[in-house]
Amino acid sequence: MTLWKAEHLSSGDVVAVKQVYVEKLNKHLKSCLDCELNFLSSVNHPNIIRLFDAFPPGCGISIWLSLIKDRSV
Repeated sequence: MTLWKAEHLSSGDVVAVKQVYVEKLNKHLKSCLDCELNFLSSVNHPNIIRLFDAFPPGCGISIWLSLIKDRSV
């Protein structure tokens, strides 16, 4: 997994981009990733990070999340 700080072009928000290399995950972790994406896409709560977008690039999946300042991810 790799994490970057970026700007979401359509909203202008500063976001965290988490890239997960799916080919390196075992079956259980792939299932956990699917659950994480399903959960984050279904909630809207001030205490839960917001999922902006998720899409598969060439070698993994990029997950665009709200950035929580001064916190570790």
